[in-house]
Amino acid sequence: MKLLVHSAMRRRGIGRMLMLHLEKEARSLGRNVLTLDTQIGEPSELLYASLGYTRVGEIPRYVRDATGAYYGTVFYYKHLGK
Repeated sequence: MKLLVHSAMRRRGIGRMLMLHLEKEARSLGRNVLTLDTQIGEPSELLYASLGYTRVGEIPRYVRDATGAYYGTVFYYKHLGK
C-alpha cells in the first residue's frame, strides 16, 4: 500500500500524523515490524528517520517515471515493540 500526501498539503504534519496513526493501528493488529520504501532523495526520508525508521538499503534504477527516467528507492524498517 502507498501512503501519500497531496503536494499542496505537504509540510503541515499530515504525513507524520498518518504514520503515527498507521503505527498505532499496526500495533492493535499485533504487528511488530513495519517496512516501507520511498524514492531516494525525497523529503519523506527525513520524516521516516525522525519517526525512528532505520534505513537498510537501496536499489538503484528501481522505478521509472512518466518521462522514462529511472530513480532508485530506499528501504526502511521499524520495530514497534510492545
